Amino acid sequence: MDKANVQAGIQYFKSGNKIAALQNFFEVVKQEPDNEIAWLWLAACTEKSEEKRNYLYKVLSINPNNQNAQKALAELEMQISLDVKSISPSNKIIKCPSCGKILGNPDQNGLIQCESCGTSVNYHQPVEIDKVNKIKQYSELCNKALGAGGNYDEALLYANNILDIDPVNSKAWYKKGVCLMNLERYEEALHCYDMASEIDSQDVDVWNSMASLLLFKSRGNEALNCYDKALEIEPDNRFLWYEKGDCFRAMEKYEEAFRCYDRGLEMDPQNHMAWYDFGNKFATNGQYQMAIRCFDKALDIDSQNGYALTNKGYSLYLLGQPEDALSCYDEALEIDTQHVWAWDDKGDICASLGRHKEAIRCYEMALKIDPQDGWAWRNKGKSLAVLGYHKEAVRCEHKAQEFEVEEDRDRFTL
Repeated sequence: MDKANVQAGIQYFKSGNKIAALQNFFEVVKQEPDNEIAWLWLAACTEKSEEKRNYLYKVLSINPNNQNAQKALAELEMQISLDVKSISPSNKIIKCPSCGKILGNPDQNGLIQCESCGTSVNYHQPVEIDKVNKIKQYSELCNKALGAGGNYDEALLYANNILDIDPVNSKAWYKKGVCLMNLERYEEALHCYDMASEIDSQDVDVWNSMASLLLFKSRGNEALNCYDKALEIEPDNRFLWYEKGDCFRAMEKYEEAFRCYDRGLEMDPQNHMAWYDFGNKFATNGQYQMAIRCFDKALDIDSQNGYALTNKGYSLYLLGQPEDALSCYDEALEIDTQHVWAWDDKGDICASLGRHKEAIRCYEMALKIDPQDGWAWRNKGKSLAVLGYHKEAVRCEHKAQEFEVEEDRDRFTL
């Protein structure tokens, strides 16, 4: 047992430094997930009922007979049943910044709409200095937890602590959404993103994250709406255009996807590798004509992009145009004679056309560059067998078995 961190956490707790105590106890449960003492102290450190309950249940899942946890859980449930929260009217006079009229009381989210001119106002109650410091501390700890290998349970606790102090903190709602998304609590995450966007509708990260999650949940049209919101704020953000294009592609709206990629690259017109990547994305969807359009865009910018040439060639081959494909491979091999996969692919296409002697020469070129190319050994053997050189074919197969052969290797590497 990590007694040192447990004892240090208890001392911090007794001295009133709950933040430091939480860090110590989280460190313990990270290393020792079944440390019931640390989980029990985590329950003592948090003020949020939902999390306190979760920690107490964790203790009881480890040791159902833990009387401290049983007692604390019973008291918590009793307190929750008696807890009736009311919103007291504020004595603060709030005036509309547009027309100067006196506004009513804010709703529970701090929002007020002027009945005279319709202006919407976000009202934040004055925050005490110690609360400001706590928010800063919790925010730093939250960021640290998110960055330290993605400790989302810990980060979620800190985000909730911020929201306990400042319920209209948009960044805390956003970070809470990130945590919940990574914990696969998707509907809760969407709720958090909704809250963040209502508080700060100009936060591009919120709209982008919401769009990604909606697309993951196969809600493509809603995702597109979020990308549109983000692009209203940052219309020249090329990465948003790329992601909107990916959304259209996932929805099998390929022309729209191409237009989004094209729009994004207006901000980076010399980026031939981006067109190469988009071509690979279309190819993985089986959209080889669209892929070729992208590879051609890449080649218009850099005619020496051998990777674009080889993948254009393979796309042409899959479209039933082997001679055009071979022309692309020949161009690519003029640029880079050491491109092993280009020699392999050219050999495969020649073999498919019955030109086995030419195929064997291609495989031999590949093997000069990489003697451990199992693909080339195997397919050279197949061509030798077709030509009647069975002993040599068997030797090639034996060599292929010495090395790993990627039977279904993906030429369209993203």
